[in-house]
Amino acid sequence: MLHLSLIVLRLSVFYKNEFLEVSNALYYRLFWVDNGRGMVFLHAGLKEAIKQFNLTDGWIVLFKDNLYRDFLSHFPQAKDMLLFTRIASQGFIKMDYQMLIRFNQYAVDLQILISKNSPALMMQPILDTMLLHAGMQFDRFNDLKLNSWVDQQYVQIDRLIQAHFREEQPDTFYADASGLTLQQLNNICRKVKGRSILPLVGLARLSAAQSELANTSKSVKEIALDLGFKTDSHFSNFFKRATSMTPLEYRAYNSSL
Repeated sequence: MLHLSLIVLRLSVFYKNEFLEVSNALYYRLFWVDNGRGMVFLHAGLKEAIKQFNLTDGWIVLFKDNLYRDFLSHFPQAKDMLLFTRIASQGFIKMDYQMLIRFNQYAVDLQILISKNSPALMMQPILDTMLLHAGMQFDRFNDLKLNSWVDQQYVQIDRLIQAHFREEQPDTFYADASGLTLQQLNNICRKVKGRSILPLVGLARLSAAQSELANTSKSVKEIALDLGFKTDSHFSNFFKRATSMTPLEYRAYNSSL
C-alpha cells in the first residue's frame, strides 16, 4: 500500500514495482522473509538493491526521514543502538518464529491503517515498536559492542553531524569539536563510511532537504534558509548535483508515490 511517508508491501509486490525498485534508496527500509531467517535494515541514501540479498517473499516497510526522526525523538536510547548508529551500512537481524509472527501482524496492521488513509500519528507507534525491537534484537543477538576506538569516535562524529549539519561549518569545526586532528577525523570517516567529513555532512543536509520537500509545503527558499544555505539558488544547485533533479522536480516526483 502507498502512503506519502510510509509504504508497506509484500516483497513479491515490491519486486514488480520498477518505480520503487529504482527510488527505494530515498527511504529507510526494513524487510524480512516469511521463513524467519532474518530481517535487514537499510538507512536512507544507501543504494543497495533489495534483490541482492536473495530474499524470498516476505514484507518490506519503507519510511521517510520524518518518521525515522520522530522514532529517535520518542526513544532517545535508540541513538546508542548499533543498528541506528550508521557504523555498518546495513544491519542483519536474526528473527525467531515469535518475532516473525509479531512483525507480520505489525505489517498487516500498518497496511490496514494506510488503506484507511489514517494519519501518520496513528501509524508511528507501530513503526516505533518495530524499530525498537529490531534494534534491541540486533544488539542482543550479535552481542555487539563499540570495542573499536574508531567505532567509538565515529559515533561521536555522527552525533556532531546530526547536531550541526544545518550550519555552514568548515571541516576544521568538526575536528575541533571531536578533539581530533583533521587528518584523524577524515581517516575515521573514510574507514567507517568511505567518505570524508564534508560529504557526510552534505548527505545529512540532502536527507533533511528531501524530507522537507516531500513532507511539508515550505517553499524552496524557506527550506534553503532552514538548512543554512545562503541563497535558494545555492541550495538548488547543491540539490540538483546530488539528485539530478531540481527541488521542485523532486517534490513533484515524490508526490506521485
